[in-house]
Amino acid sequence: MSDLEELIRRLVRDELAKQKPVNDPPPAYVTVAQYAAARSISESTVRQAIADRRLDSVLIGRARRIPVDAKIGKRAASADHPDGFTERARLVLLGGGKSR
Repeated sequence: MSDLEELIRRLVRDELAKQKPVNDPPPAYVTVAQYAAARSISESTVRQAIADRRLDSVLIGRARRIPVDAKIGKRAASADHPDGFTERARLVLLGGGKSR
């Protein structure tokens, strides 16, 4: 090899060595099983929190996914009703509406 080729190879090798490895970004959503395992809780606890609307989740096709940074908390209030009750539920609770 010529001196020029050797110089180019060395420079390229040095530049490649300086670069940091590219890491894949963490997933934005995880499965119920992954979420439960990461927090040392049961999958049924996670599913119940989703059913109670205490944990945000999305459906992707038929698969339920949970944002990585989601926290289990109090039940989310309805957007239409800040206290979380519909008008009919409020009437039933207060004894003014029909109950089945």
